[in-house]
Amino acid sequence: MYRHVLFDIDGTMIDSEPYYVECLNEVCRRFLGHSPAAEAVRRCFAMNSHDALHALGVGTHALSEAVALYDALCFQPDKVPVCPGIPTLLSALRRDGARLAIYSARFAYEFEQDPALTPLLPCFDEIICVGPQPSKPDPGGALDYIRRHRLAKDEVLYVGDSHIDSLTAQRAGIDLAMCEWKRLCNPQRYPARYYCSRPEQILSIWQELQMYAYLSKPVTIAYDVDMNTVAQIEAASIELTGASIEQTTKRVYPRGTLASHILGYMGSITESTLEQYSALGYDADDRVGVSGIEASMEEQLSANVAYRQGSQEVEVDANGAVMRELSYEAPVNGNSVQLTIDIEMQQILEESLQYNIEEAQKIQMEELANASASELEDYQEQIANRDGEPLLERKPIRKHDRDEQACARHDD
Repeated sequence: MYRHVLFDIDGTMIDSEPYYVECLNEVCRRFLGHSPAAEAVRRCFAMNSHDALHALGVGTHALSEAVALYDALCFQPDKVPVCPGIPTLLSALRRDGARLAIYSARFAYEFEQDPALTPLLPCFDEIICVGPQPSKPDPGGALDYIRRHRLAKDEVLYVGDSHIDSLTAQRAGIDLAMCEWKRLCNPQRYPARYYCSRPEQILSIWQELQMYAYLSKPVTIAYDVDMNTVAQIEAASIELTGASIEQTTKRVYPRGTLASHILGYMGSITESTLEQYSALGYDADDRVGVSGIEASMEEQLSANVAYRQGSQEVEVDANGAVMRELSYEAPVNGNSVQLTIDIEMQQILEESLQYNIEEAQKIQMEELANASASELEDYQEQIANRDGEPLLERKPIRKHDRDEQACARHDD
């Protein structure tokens, strides 16, 4: 299931080819004295301006000046339109929970200077561009993005329109949706997972996979089911279509509550943390560390993060029954975390602390039993003033009340 979508820009989101080709030809006429062949310009279109002009024959000595002229010609308002349907597509994907990023062969400064990109930028969470990352078709930008967001490769969909995008997707090992809505001059189909003639087809792919994942994902009904219930479910398995028993691992603390304030504990994912853990690849019913080491080292200990999860691709029949396995990738266990705590010393300290607390409580209770009325009032006042509010609601016992109680006990 895809969770992140990477978008190319030129020819994918903006219809820049006609105008940018005109600009390339103008720059070449000024620096080379002629317009290059149309096919040569077309091959360079998916490159950044520096690489494109160099490939068309502009010498290194004049390259900086040529790029500056090209930028001045290109970055004009109202020259390059946004492809129809793209704003609607981006809004719908964001509404459905997709994380969007631009993956372009452009330089960072172009995103600030090109007015054609202004209406699109607010839709994206991140920009992958040349400079911090190598230029496509080197897959470094995509692979770095996957690593930083701790994604599996099958959680990323790349949307592009050129042979450069096809090569990039193949080298990165991610799926490509090839956009064909602006490919007017080159009908050749480059390798891709999907071919889309309209932007809304991208949304259909996204929503179909989200729905399939939802329908195929089992829902946990109960944990720690006793063996009697297990036997009943298995005996009625024919009638209970879709219900199954699954064995899972469970955290065990061999020393019980020893050092529990350090180790912490595990619990269910809450509504407030669901988005955070979903982004890491967790399922809503996974258990996570809530406090202590369990919480602070959750990503180290857990096998639920996306990059440790295995995968299985199967072929099913019309009823959903598995026919055969197509591929399998084994999951990876979480890491072991070794603490520097001396557990034997920790046990001695906790037992000693517990003993001293109990002894202190005994002494305190004896002092209270023998205290005078004024001492009890002073004690209650100290408790009340400790944090500004009473911590202990206790009715003062007057001396004569204590005497009466003592007499009552004596009479009994």
